[in-house]
Amino acid sequence: MISHKHKFIFIHIPKTAGMTLRSAFVRYRDDPKLQMGHPYYEKYLQIQNFEGYHKTTCVRNPFDRLVSAFFYIKLGGLAVASDSCLCKKFNLKNINFSEFVKTKLESAVNFDGCKKIRRNNIGNETPRHFHLQTKFIKNCKLDSIIRFENLQTDYEQTCKHIGIPSKQLPHKNKSRIKDKKHYSYYYDDNSRMIVERLYEEDLKKFNYTFSDKTLL
Repeated sequence: MISHKHKFIFIHIPKTAGMTLRSAFVRYRDDPKLQMGHPYYEKYLQIQNFEGYHKTTCVRNPFDRLVSAFFYIKLGGLAVASDSCLCKKFNLKNINFSEFVKTKLESAVNFDGCKKIRRNNIGNETPRHFHLQTKFIKNCKLDSIIRFENLQTDYEQTCKHIGIPSKQLPHKNKSRIKDKKHYSYYYDDNSRMIVERLYEEDLKKFNYTFSDKTLL
């Protein structure tokens, strides 16, 4: 999402409260390019050099985000062709979270298929719900980071940096998981080690650990 008037870019990483933040920032959007989907920052650089723009994104504990992404796609996502394709590709309807991590995640982390839906000004973008968060901000010097775990406060601080008013954030795209539990409930030692290996870059970059007390 781009605002030329206020000179800021919001990079939307899937399953990090992006829809909630989009709804807050959308009134300032004045460029139709890259307004949909989850483009990497490198896609922005194909448009122009955004030096001097405030660049921000929202990040989430990888252990928590992965649980959220798994159930989001398993339960239908946004009911678009790409989400359905991703669900079928990794057989999510018929396996549980632990099985997915142990048998499918290594392929899902770098999956670049299911380009089934064309989004305006994006093209046929692959569903990126299991991609590393660091992929979305490669070659981007962020000016602020909003953390999912501290969403309202970090959003307000970012608005101050940009020079726009903040508001009370709504809860968009709420989890459909019934009786949701802390993310640690879904892991055993083996699945935890797999995620630590595959998402090592995210864990180090954003200083997250498995023991963080984060809710889905």
